[in-house]
Amino acid sequence: MSSHLLEHQPDRDAYRVLGQRTPSTNKPAFSLRALRASPTTSTAPLEVTAAEIAAINTPIDVWLPGLITLKNSAQHPVAVLFTPTDSPHDDNFQHLESLHAAVGVPSAYLLERHQGVTHSFGSTPIAAWLHFLCKAIKLQQTPTGYRIEGSNGRDNSWLQGGWHLSYTKDAATGGYRVLLLTSGQFPELESRLQVWLLAGENLQTVQKDPYALWIPALMEAWKFVDDVTWGLVTVFGGMEASIITHSATTTLEIDYQELHNLAKHIIHLSESSSAILCSLESLLSSHGRLFPSSPQVHEGIEYVRNLFKSTNLRLASLSKKVENTINLTFHIVAQQDSKRGVEANGIMLDDSATMKVIACVTMFFLPGTAVATIFGSNFFWMEDGDFSMSGEFWMYWLVALPVTLMVYMFWRWSLDLKMIPSWPPRRRRRDSRFGG
Repeated sequence: MSSHLLEHQPDRDAYRVLGQRTPSTNKPAFSLRALRASPTTSTAPLEVTAAEIAAINTPIDVWLPGLITLKNSAQHPVAVLFTPTDSPHDDNFQHLESLHAAVGVPSAYLLERHQGVTHSFGSTPIAAWLHFLCKAIKLQQTPTGYRIEGSNGRDNSWLQGGWHLSYTKDAATGGYRVLLLTSGQFPELESRLQVWLLAGENLQTVQKDPYALWIPALMEAWKFVDDVTWGLVTVFGGMEASIITHSATTTLEIDYQELHNLAKHIIHLSESSSAILCSLESLLSSHGRLFPSSPQVHEGIEYVRNLFKSTNLRLASLSKKVENTINLTFHIVAQQDSKRGVEANGIMLDDSATMKVIACVTMFFLPGTAVATIFGSNFFWMEDGDFSMSGEFWMYWLVALPVTLMVYMFWRWSLDLKMIPSWPPRRRRRDSRFGG
């Protein structure tokens, strides 16, 4: 990537505009910690106040006034700065702008964070940077096992991380003076770097090849992603065991919303893991181009890439298992519904048999009932052993036959009415998403 396109300082107004546009609600307050290391002294953590950061000047040879001139310091050739966030909001944009100006962070770095880029890697002959975005999922233990914190497993928290590595050649020693600016609330990054810089010849390796600092930094990122992945494996294991255990019973209760949120978290993590693998490919390409005579560091970065590949494979396997389990739950529910349908069908068959018995009994007695009704009317009578019929018996048929015909016609009309489609036909609603 062409250096002149990315090395210029960010526009000062960009920090003000973005900061005022983003409220500081639930945003981490600005703070800064410095970790410096040299071959003769141990790493020493230092606190830096916001007031000191606000007083930083823009000259490139001034890094932290009154504390340490990191870039031109032969005593401490390697230094790391820790900030909780690199995203401007209304409480920190002035401090962040001063810090980025002193360190030499390019405008592309700020743009990537503002756009919420999942992962990215950029480099110049004197700097390199990488962004990291991942779901920050926490687990809580319940009487039935582990579940994801939040309503129905809906955890909306994210971990935003970023690293900006800058380095300059020291003419006196022939090595590099290195400064790594890291942002994001990684739980163990500072302690990991302290231990790593003191181990073996790592500090001397960084002075020869600044890209060596990417190894412990990205190891922390991989551990974070892998821990979250194992957390999801734990949650899914409990859900899967419960579903399989109760699959043969009628007490199975499936929380489809939590199962959906679990699948959604896996998709987010898969995206994070796949994206950082792309960033690592770019990092390896940049390292091979800038430091071709450093195979040990190159192998270390490749090892971290392989760790992310391993986590990516685990996420792919977990995604398939969740998909399998969702299909299983649908089959179980369908099977239970089928059983209930068979039971309901049996009840309906019993009712049908009962109705047939009633119909048969009614048909058996109906003729006799009709005859008894007719002869029991006033049209027929018996006197002194003589059977007589009224001459007005025709009136019975005059009334009975039309009423019977009217009932029959009404029954047929009601049947035909059910078969007629509704009128007027319903108009289709126009879909506004496709232009009306």
